[in-house]
Amino acid sequence: MGVPKYTEISPPIILTFILFPAFYGWMYPDLGHGIVLSLFGYASTSHVIRAPPMLPTLNIQR
Repeated sequence: MGVPKYTEISPPIILTFILFPAFYGWMYPDLGHGIVLSLFGYASTSHVIRAPPMLPTLNIQR
């Protein structure tokens, strides 16, 4: 354990070439999914015709 010798290969360098693309592969679909859901939520709430409040029409008597 510890620092590798001059003639040895450092394992973190090898793992970087495997893990770096994997993390980007996980991150960008999540980012795209979040953007799509945010746009869908905005579109579905911003163009809705506001209905009048229902309480006055229910004739609830106390």
